[in-house]
Amino acid sequence: MEFQLFVDNKPGKIHTFLSHGLQEYGDPLLAAMSRQLHLSKQELLDFIDCSMSGTDYLLLLRERGHIA
Repeated sequence: MEFQLFVDNKPGKIHTFLSHGLQEYGDPLLAAMSRQLHLSKQELLDFIDCSMSGTDYLLLLRERGHIA
């Protein structure tokens, strides 16, 4: 399944894919997802564990110049 980031109700260029068939995700898949979402592996794990909020994620993307 593809997940796409919408900002201000507009689709953006940031997206990732996730399979519902897997119980656990290995390092290669996590590395690909972190690249697609413009996060480090630790940031991705924080995002998945909800210790990084959606607002925090958007701020990070703005600081890094990935979204306006």
